[in-house]
Amino acid sequence: MSSLQLAPRGEPRSVAELVARYRAARRRLNFPGVKAPTGKTPIRILIGTDPPTVPTTVAVPMAPPEDLVAALDLSRDKFDPILKMVSERTGVSVADILGKGRRAPIAAARQEAMWTVRTITNWSLSRIGGRFNRDHTTVLHAIRQVEARADQDADLRAFMDAVKNAFC
Repeated sequence: MSSLQLAPRGEPRSVAELVARYRAARRRLNFPGVKAPTGKTPIRILIGTDPPTVPTTVAVPMAPPEDLVAALDLSRDKFDPILKMVSERTGVSVADILGKGRRAPIAAARQEAMWTVRTITNWSLSRIGGRFNRDHTTVLHAIRQVEARADQDADLRAFMDAVKNAFC
């Protein structure tokens, strides 16, 4: 047996190839709709590329924010109607908002829901975090992120203004 052994078929032969496979796998997991290019891509190209940016919101036809806020019924429960309203606005399901998913559209919708719950109910950060199965510091971060993102997103700013005008 020689000191030079060939890697078994399918195994990476170098660190660069291992890194390229890892990045390709991450790209497939995070961006399932993006098709891989046909043919072999040189490793030097794969290593130097960054994944494409992910939109923070999903583009769906939606009612104006005033209509969503006006239809909100908080007579019995406050939490579930708020989640439903944010779900309709963002196009992310309530199960995903409450789940453990960390993809950008889901996280943005979850942060928006946390901001909305805080604004409408004025619950403590710990109570909101308990409803989302998160820590109070996560809720604080979410509120700050939504307020920062509103400077760049006109739809989000209109929604926030409608919520503030209706409930504050």
